[in-house]
Amino acid sequence: MTTPDVADLPFSFSIPLPGGKTFYGLSPHQLVSARFLSKEIFVKGYYGRPGFECSPGDRVIDIGANMGLFALWVSPQVEHGEVVCVEPSSAMDTLQYNVRRNSINNVRAFRCAVGAEAGPFELLEYPEFNGVNHRAGFTPSPWGQFFIRVLHRRKVLPPVRVECECRTLESVLQETQFDRVNLLKIDCEGGEYDILAGASNDVLRHIDRICMEFHEIHKSHDHRILIRRLEEAGFQVTVERPWFDRLFLKTGAIWAVRKERR
Repeated sequence: MTTPDVADLPFSFSIPLPGGKTFYGLSPHQLVSARFLSKEIFVKGYYGRPGFECSPGDRVIDIGANMGLFALWVSPQVEHGEVVCVEPSSAMDTLQYNVRRNSINNVRAFRCAVGAEAGPFELLEYPEFNGVNHRAGFTPSPWGQFFIRVLHRRKVLPPVRVECECRTLESVLQETQFDRVNLLKIDCEGGEYDILAGASNDVLRHIDRICMEFHEIHKSHDHRILIRRLEEAGFQVTVERPWFDRLFLKTGAIWAVRKERR
C-alpha cells in the first residue's frame, strides 16, 4: 500500500499569517498551540530582536521546529539561503504540510531529536499542546500545566510516549553541509542542556548567533550552565527572564552572539 504524500492530507483549520502565508493545522487538537505560537512569533515579534535579523543568503537551523511556524516566519527572510528544521515529534507532519502548501523551497526537514549522544530517544508528546513536548523523565512546571488547562478550558489529554532517533549537533551540521550557521534557534523543552554539552567548541565555532529558550524542569537544569558553556565557546550572552516566566513557567531566553565571527 502506498503511503499518501503529506501534502495530500486534509487540513482541519487555517490561520492567515502576516506576509501572505497561511498556517494549516492537520488536527483540531493543534489549534491552541498554533494560535499561541503564531501570536508569539508573528504578532509579538519574539524573534525580531535587534542584532538577530536575518539576511537573504543566511543559513538557519531550527531545533525544536514543532509545527513550522518559525520556519514560515524566517524562510522569506532568507530567500536565497536555507532553513533546516529539526523536530522529532508528529508535529513534523504539519511542518512538512505547511512547507508544501505555502510553496516554500528553501526549507529542509530532519525528523529527529538533538542531544549529547546519538541513539534512541523517548519523547513525551502532548496531543493538545505540542509546544511543550519534552524528553521522558522531565517534569513540566505545574503552573505551566495549569495555564495549558486554562487555555483549553477543560482537562487535556495525557501525554503519549514516543520512540524516536536522537542525533548530535555535529551530526546535523555535517548533513546540512553548512560551513556557517548564521542563526541557530533552539526551543526543545529542556533538551538544550544536552545539546550544548555534546557540542565541542569546534562545532560551535561554525555558529554566529544563537537564540534559545531555556527551561529548568529537572533538578539538573540551571541556566547558568548554559551561559558558562556558551561563554567558554566564545559567545557574548544576554539573558532575558521576565518575572512571570521565571516564577511560573521556569523558562527564559538566551541570546548569544559570537564575539569574533570568522
